[in-house]
Amino acid sequence: MADLPTRAEDFDADLRSVQEARRLAVACRGAQRQFATASQAEVDRICQAMADAVYRDAERLGAMAHEETDDRGRPGRRRAPR
Repeated sequence: MADLPTRAEDFDADLRSVQEARRLAVACRGAQRQFATASQAEVDRICQAMADAVYRDAERLGAMAHEETDDRGRPGRRRAPR
């Protein structure tokens, strides 16, 4: 019988993505707990930092969104022009 994989690199991509999603969900829950007790000033500062980051990277983010959607804005690869 073959040995079972023991390193992350040995697992297939789907299993690694599920593991990563679980890890991120646990981290997110911790962040939620911290955010729940944040003051309004802290919430305002966090929201402003997020808005600044999006504004600063808007061109790159827009290009990424364009590449990931079809001509009607739906997820999926864009088709080559006919």
